[in-house]
Amino acid sequence: FENLEVRLGNLLGGSEAATDAMGMLKDLAASTPYSVQDMAESFAKLTAFGLRPTEQQMRSLADVASNLGGGTEALAGITLALGQAWSKGKLQGEEMMQMAERGVPVWDALASATGRTVPELQKMASAGKLGRDAIKALIDELGRMNAGASTELMSTYAGAVSNAKDALEEFFGMVADAGVLDWLTGKIRELLAEFDRMKDTGELQEAAQDI
Repeated sequence: FENLEVRLGNLLGGSEAATDAMGMLKDLAASTPYSVQDMAESFAKLTAFGLRPTEQQMRSLADVASNLGGGTEALAGITLALGQAWSKGKLQGEEMMQMAERGVPVWDALASATGRTVPELQKMASAGKLGRDAIKALIDELGRMNAGASTELMSTYAGAVSNAKDALEEFFGMVADAGVLDWLTGKIRELLAEFDRMKDTGELQEAAQDI
């Protein structure tokens, strides 16, 4: 959790934004079959690509991946395809194919979201005319089509195990924040200071020679 907050802080421009994002990701992890790390990885990648996803957009991606059977690979693949499209500023055949190969009905979803036919959309994609508005519309429509998939998966044994892991990790995080992590960090720094002192006095070299 500490490393994730540092990473998010660098991406979002501050510790306060990182804390808010971590809170959102923990809430999502508690209601989806994905861990905080899984959700954070997806969020961080999309943010790095330039799309800072909302909680609803993250839930949409989790629902889509859950409907594909769950697993971090499905979530990572969808994240990468959408992030690449956002970075380029347009939806094209390559990214649509990446998602379609995973079983995501992207063309039908986009047709439903835009009111255009699939052949029309494919021509627009080839011409580079499906911009970021189309990407947002696709995410929203996929979320609508797969709404509740995460909840259904959470009702299974695997979902319960995933939820239990998240709860335990959050508890460990609370223990760490209650002072344990600061104490351990301080002890390691004391050890490093002693190591440096022994280097300066030559004791470390003597010990190495003895060994």
